Amino acid sequence: MPIDWTLAVEAVPERGGPWTASATEAERKAVAKALELTTLGALAFNGRIERLAGGRYRLSGRVTADLEQPCVVTLDPVAARIDEAMTVEFQPDQPKPEPQDIEVALDEKSEIEPIVKGRLEIGRVVFETLSASLDPYPRKAGEAIDEMEAAPKGAEPIKANPFAVLADFKAKKT
Repeated sequence: MPIDWTLAVEAVPERGGPWTASATEAERKAVAKALELTTLGALAFNGRIERLAGGRYRLSGRVTADLEQPCVVTLDPVAARIDEAMTVEFQPDQPKPEPQDIEVALDEKSEIEPIVKGRLEIGRVVFETLSASLDPYPRKAGEAIDEMEAAPKGAEPIKANPFAVLADFKAKKT
C-alpha cells in the first residue's frame, strides 16, 4: 500500500480526538505512480477519531490533495484540487455470515472496515478515497477529442450517422 498510515487501537484516546497526517515525499511519489498521476504535490487527512461501543471506531474528516493528471486529449498536465469528506467505521474482524435473502441499504452514512491485528488501516482508506475522487477523464481547458481527426490520413471520414452508409448503398443501387 502506498500510504502506510496505521493507528493502533490502544493509541486512540478514551474520548477520541483529532487525527491528522500528511504524506511524505516518498508516499506522494508512490501514490502518484499507483494512480498514474503526473504529480502529487500534497496529500493530507484532517479529522477526528472516536471510540464507539463494541470495540468499534469512527474516523471522519477530509482528504485533501493537490495534483496533476495527464489530459486525455493532449497528455499535458491538468491541475486538480481534491477536498473530499470521508467517514469510515472500523470494527473487529468477524467471520462473514452465510449469504441470505436480505435487503441492503445503499445509503449508509459510513463505510465499514475491519480492524486488522489491532490496527486501523487509515492510509488504505485515504488512498481509496483519493482514487475515487479523481476525474476519470481530465481535460485541459478548451481541449476536446475531434472525431474526424481519428480517421487515418487519406481515409474517407467516418459519418456521424451509422445509417448514412445504408443511404449511400441504396443510392448507388438505384
